[in-house]
Amino acid sequence: MARRFLRIGMCLMRNNDCYLPPELRHEATVEELRTYYLQQWSTLLKKWTKLGAVHTAFHEDNPLGQWRNRIQEIYDIELPLPPKK
Repeated sequence: MARRFLRIGMCLMRNNDCYLPPELRHEATVEELRTYYLQQWSTLLKKWTKLGAVHTAFHEDNPLGQWRNRIQEIYDIELPLPPKK
């Protein structure tokens, strides 16, 4: 999991781009990409919610927050955050 976060951050910093696994880098449909990111979102959300840092991790100034915003814009999907306590 930590390696995945590192790859996401590195892709954002180097290319202003979002990480994709090798099998989705070429010839993936928009629907396949949406499905992938929605699946990743549920995993990421569970992890950061358990740690109690979901709003910090996905703040727009942090790499994961930038990733979230970019994915929502590109693929026209909603990656909701839980309400603040």
